[in-house]
Amino acid sequence: MLGAVLVAAGSGTRLGANLPKALVPLAGRPLVRWAAESLIDAGIASPVVVHPAGYASQFRAALAGCQVAALTEGGDTRTDSVRAGVASLAPDVTVVAIHDAARPLMPAAAVRRAVEAVKNHVLAAAPAIAVADTLKQVVGDDVVATIDRRDARAVQTPQVFRRDVLDTVLGHAGHATDELTLVEQALERATMSGVIRLVDGSVFGHKVTTADDLRLLEALAMADLGTTVRVGSGFDVHALVELPTRPLRLAGVAIDSPLALEGHSDADVAAHAVADALLGATARGDLGDHFGVDDPDTAGADSLDFLREITHQLSTDGWQIANVDVTLVAQRPKLAGYRAEMRSRLADALNVAVEQISVKFTTTDHLGMIGRGEGIAAMASCMLRGRER
Repeated sequence: MLGAVLVAAGSGTRLGANLPKALVPLAGRPLVRWAAESLIDAGIASPVVVHPAGYASQFRAALAGCQVAALTEGGDTRTDSVRAGVASLAPDVTVVAIHDAARPLMPAAAVRRAVEAVKNHVLAAAPAIAVADTLKQVVGDDVVATIDRRDARAVQTPQVFRRDVLDTVLGHAGHATDELTLVEQALERATMSGVIRLVDGSVFGHKVTTADDLRLLEALAMADLGTTVRVGSGFDVHALVELPTRPLRLAGVAIDSPLALEGHSDADVAAHAVADALLGATARGDLGDHFGVDDPDTAGADSLDFLREITHQLSTDGWQIANVDVTLVAQRPKLAGYRAEMRSRLADALNVAVEQISVKFTTTDHLGMIGRGEGIAAMASCMLRGRER
């Protein structure tokens, strides 16, 4: 059985990010999600994802709707993190792919080549590309020799191993920058025998380390997806009334208020405005066209479910949400304390990282709403990236 460990426990320090590298968005999606879907597309279902300590909920949100076997906390070093991930694999896994979330665009074909090599009885295999640049050996910044690049390869991930081989090399003390090195060391010690094989990799397997790398992969991702960008806007408003049986809900969050919003569903104006923005960006009509007031199944419905369904439709058609910006307009109640939870709920429903969601608040300056007393309005805008169908 084939399994995978997706190593995503690195910091974003060299990238200049204030969050783990794997959560940094690339073309509107976190790096870790790109990498997980690359494995799944290659036929490796349900990878184990190794994340930094304290970030389980953020990774769960980033991978919402993406089938993973487990989320596991990483260790102090790469090797410690890989050990933790391998320990979380099912016992019947016999071939293991170790992939880096920092290589989000590795094509499925390259992954399958490495897997097939191991199935054909080599100890381990990995995608690699020829080195185009002249290689110099240095001491400090001083050149001491030229390395023959014909004998050099830039090794990528996923690196694929027989499970017994990987368990053996991880069982020894020591650390390395990749797992092939651990197998090389075992071969040098003559504690095992066999072959490590390199297969054709891809420039799409470039690793994100710096901001320049991210820009490069952004261009590659957009070239692969197509360069289409769509922008949408949405607006909704509902009256505030006394509804003892219904709480006031905004962006999926229950708000402490004696009044609630009047409407057929839960009247969540924030969710409705976002829905219209998404639908408008792809010329799919408006919310009423998809979830009309004549449908008894939508009476009192959770509007975040509307967003989940719309997001699924967009994803099926090749669209990715780059960002969503929401402004809520209300004289009362005070909403600022709910911002973090609103962003989190919307991100979960839209299957994106929280960093891709903005929520802002303003008041009506006591001007009232639409001539019928108080209400709450929401305006939303979004950007989608994808390929025209």
